[in-house]
Amino acid sequence: MRPESLLKLRSMRLTLGVAATATLVLCSVPLFGVHGAAAALVLGVLLPPWVAATGACLAQAPNRPPSCARLFGAGLMVGALVCAVPLLMLGLNALRVRNCAPYEGLLFMFLGPYLSCALAAEGGILAAETVPHARLARVLAAALPLAELGLALWRLYTTPAVFAYGHFFGYFPGPLYDADVRLPATYLVFRLGSLLLLAGIWIALNAARLPRRHPGRRAWLVAGAITACALALFDWLGPELGHRTTSAWIAERLGAERQGEHCTVVVPRELDRQQTRRLLQDCDFRVRQLQALLGVRQRRPVRVFFFRNPAEKRLLMGAGRTYVAKPWRSEAYLQLGGWPHPVLAHELAHVVSASMATGPFKVSGKLGGLWPSPALIEGLAVAASWPNADGLTPHQWARAMMEAQLAPPLNRIVGTSFLGQPAARAYTLAGSLLRFVLDQHGAAAVRRIYESGSVEGVLGMSIDELERRWKAHIAEVALPETARSRARARFASGSILASVCPHQVARLKLQLAGDLSAHDDARSAATCREILRIDPADDSTRAALVGVLARAGKLEPAHQQLNRLRSPGQARRPAPAPTRAFARRALADAMWQHGDHEQALREYQALLELPQSDAARRLLQVKTIALRSDPREQRLWFDLLVGGGRQAVDGALAVHLARELHGLRSDGLAAYLEGRQLVAHGRYKRAAAVLVRALDATLPTTEIELEARRLLGTASYAAGDLALAERSWRALAVLALPGGGLHAEAQDWLERIADGQ
Repeated sequence: MRPESLLKLRSMRLTLGVAATATLVLCSVPLFGVHGAAAALVLGVLLPPWVAATGACLAQAPNRPPSCARLFGAGLMVGALVCAVPLLMLGLNALRVRNCAPYEGLLFMFLGPYLSCALAAEGGILAAETVPHARLARVLAAALPLAELGLALWRLYTTPAVFAYGHFFGYFPGPLYDADVRLPATYLVFRLGSLLLLAGIWIALNAARLPRRHPGRRAWLVAGAITACALALFDWLGPELGHRTTSAWIAERLGAERQGEHCTVVVPRELDRQQTRRLLQDCDFRVRQLQALLGVRQRRPVRVFFFRNPAEKRLLMGAGRTYVAKPWRSEAYLQLGGWPHPVLAHELAHVVSASMATGPFKVSGKLGGLWPSPALIEGLAVAASWPNADGLTPHQWARAMMEAQLAPPLNRIVGTSFLGQPAARAYTLAGSLLRFVLDQHGAAAVRRIYESGSVEGVLGMSIDELERRWKAHIAEVALPETARSRARARFASGSILASVCPHQVARLKLQLAGDLSAHDDARSAATCREILRIDPADDSTRAALVGVLARAGKLEPAHQQLNRLRSPGQARRPAPAPTRAFARRALADAMWQHGDHEQALREYQALLELPQSDAARRLLQVKTIALRSDPREQRLWFDLLVGGGRQAVDGALAVHLARELHGLRSDGLAAYLEGRQLVAHGRYKRAAAVLVRALDATLPTTEIELEARRLLGTASYAAGDLALAERSWRALAVLALPGGGLHAEAQDWLERIADGQ
């Protein structure tokens, strides 16, 4: 059947119009406006019902192809013509919006919309051949892709999965903010099943065309039965093939489970029992803390899955580097990440807040959460967990953003426009707002807001008035002088929806992390340049390139890249001061490495005057002390802080060097560094003893002393010495900036200690 004959069908013209309109809308959003996973998913969901109805109309047309082969071929042509529209439009849009992975994008389009539409068209033809009523056949044909979509949504609801595979819609890779999306091998395997389903439709179509007593019909029926069994086996093996998952399947892969008062933790079987116990105690404490803060009761046990790494997490439940909770299932899914776990409280807040919400998903929003409010959902989690991010609270970061003119108006945070904002900014601002409401109006008001999905209705004030009061409160929050510059560095990235090639950049940054860990300067430089070709405004990558070139002895090119951070051009502001400081520190390290100790010392001293993180400042202080020491001590410092070889300094070598330094120094700096390594490797009892010695011997700077006390408080609690832990954290609560991140962390630990006594 020729294309012009297909275009005579009214349903075909209508379907092509739907495809063109949908693609035009996709072209307005950079993430969806090119060939790739995002566009393929949207088109795979939207087009197949229309194509299936068109296939049914084709089979019912008076001039339909007479033979099964020609009719089947016409169905494939319907799918090809419909997909040609978005394929061409997105290809033209790529002249405006850059596509960094065109070949992978085309493969996504073939495996997604084309195969989905081809199956839908053939399914529509089969429906018309087997259902005598014409209109009913078209309805059933269109309902088939929708039914499979409904099954996928049901599995997303009833299992831990945040990914989905479907013959008619293709592949849903998981959370929007998880930028590391690539074409998985499991998708290719799944599409082999789709080809098997296509073969089954061909067999069923031939069997339906033959009279009941035709001698060849039995062979077609036998072939159909074999195909149906193969498809059933394919679905049954879904967890093994990576196409779906269950809680039991994940628990079996991880291998160990332990139950506490409020929590059950599922962890890798090889995890140390002490580590498992700490994770369970941490989870139980957080649930009790959240219940008291929000005035709710967690009736169901919370089940938390701790995966070995992001790759395993992506394989087993779909979210790689994105942490996820499903409140309606009372489950959270995280990868192991130190103790106390840095985001456990945030994800548990999602679960505990389920008792304040109605509807099937137990989240805040209109219509019982069916129209969710991301600002309230994520804002409450931030407000309840109240993280200490690089020494600052969400209130402090919010003020820093406002003063750096990075904060959008509140009406662009509250509501669905939340998703159009950069994630870090939106989460922080929404968390600060909800914490303000919690402190000013109480937990009861927050519970009503979360249940109704409406801030204005509960508080009886407009968003503008709430914003005015909130900003007035934020303006009184104490803020370090360096916070504004640090905010420009921390919140520089844009929304994933408007980013240039976000999936490719995320992949390259993971590759860069591996290159840097391997100390492969040549590959690191090549990867940096590839990222910068995609996004020349990526200041953090340019700063990393400065360090790579400097370590390789290419000081002139390194200085050129540093100058581009200082003066990027008229169209852009210079890179944030902390980013420039990072690059300059790498150059100073190279000076030390190449024997120019005096110049390196002057650069370290100058860098101490620039805004940067607390950890970066402490490291600069130590390097300054090191370069002022005698030659023998300086050699040890060099091996510890800079390193002369291509192998990274591991924990064992760091402890050895710190012990050597301890014999050459009268203060507690070497003991502090040894204790820091012991804490990082979970040797808490030994770490506490070493850190006590460090503090008794005095430490060279206030910042290092505060960090030593923080580490001692953590280590002594883990070692079971609650009295020492309490003394350490109480001292920090007095010494820290009131209302600051360290002060909030100290108060949190004092709550934990009181809970454990």
